[in-house]
Amino acid sequence: MVIWTIMNLLNWKELIRLQMLISGVLFLSMLETLFYYLHYFEVNSFGVVAPALLSSANFMSLIRKTVARLLVLTVSLGYGMVKDTLGTTSYTILVYGFVYFFSSCLAQITYIMYWKLHAITPSTASLLSFPVVLLDIAFYVWIIVNMTKVIRQLQIRKQTAKLSM
Repeated sequence: MVIWTIMNLLNWKELIRLQMLISGVLFLSMLETLFYYLHYFEVNSFGVVAPALLSSANFMSLIRKTVARLLVLTVSLGYGMVKDTLGTTSYTILVYGFVYFFSSCLAQITYIMYWKLHAITPSTASLLSFPVVLLDIAFYVWIIVNMTKVIRQLQIRKQTAKLSM
């Protein structure tokens, strides 16, 4: 990671936005891992769960998953390969990201309430986790449809080098 960061800093003018976003996801992953490490260190050293560290680790995990998901969606739309900009689609992606993040937060809270605290019924837990399932289905369908369009565009333009990637 240190070498990646140094190379990014040395060549920052030549980087495309996707490379910067990948670096951001890597940085978020490092923060998430740090918080989980500190949480488990606390548990191993003192035998006490630190709710603040665990909550921070879960929060970083949700942010990382959302940003990584948006990055995959952006690439599947052909950004950097077929399109230079996403136009108005970028707003749709951002709205999806916000909705996914808040639904994931709700699902994480539901998980804690049901499995750890036994404070809600199974039917309530299923109902509160359902939006994430719908968003996952929409995400996968959106990727498949757009990847098919990108492949079709590359075939029409006869860009075999990009198509072979």
